[in-house]
Amino acid sequence: MSKKKLPPVLFLLSALLWLTEATRAQPVVSGDNQLFAAVSPKGILFQWNKNGNSGLYFILPDRDTLPAFSHRRIRPQHPVWVPGKEAIVFDTGVNKNSRLVYFDLKTKQMRLLLHRKIACREASFTPSRHLVVFSGFDDRTGNWQIFSYDFIYDNLNRLTAEKGHCLFPVFSPDGKTILYTFQDPDGHSRLKSINWYGDSRKSLAKDV
Repeated sequence: MSKKKLPPVLFLLSALLWLTEATRAQPVVSGDNQLFAAVSPKGILFQWNKNGNSGLYFILPDRDTLPAFSHRRIRPQHPVWVPGKEAIVFDTGVNKNSRLVYFDLKTKQMRLLLHRKIACREASFTPSRHLVVFSGFDDRTGNWQIFSYDFIYDNLNRLTAEKGHCLFPVFSPDGKTILYTFQDPDGHSRLKSINWYGDSRKSLAKDV
């Protein structure tokens, strides 16, 4: 019986991105503080912190590392690819000043992703890109909660109302489930899941 070949796996170890192929693992690029990798057929997009500044870089399948966006004042963070577009989304700002920014890789133009008065960061799209989820600051609970925004119907919805912070939401590949990290007031973290409209909440793992 022939062994099934496993696809390459990208992971973070000691602030370096590593790529495994079969039984071999090697750093993706040299340097330090490589964070928040996003993978698509277009390539690998990641955040690279250096000397107190953050920049976004991507690696194309057949080319070297290239800077995608770097700005001392904006300091982009948490980049993601926009499905089906030559574009990326990242957040900039700190805490309640955080905003999501759309950056077109062809025209080099950028704009706010959402025109709503909400602090927002850490975006994730459905494969159809009509729905985005993110961590947004909720004045009613005083915590970061998971929100969704529907670009077709112009709807902004709060999906969680936890007594703690909900961070780093990620859509499943089919766009039906959202994973996120929950931090309770005591500093403990859990991995939780909900469906795309905020129901069927499950706790999956502790101390993540």
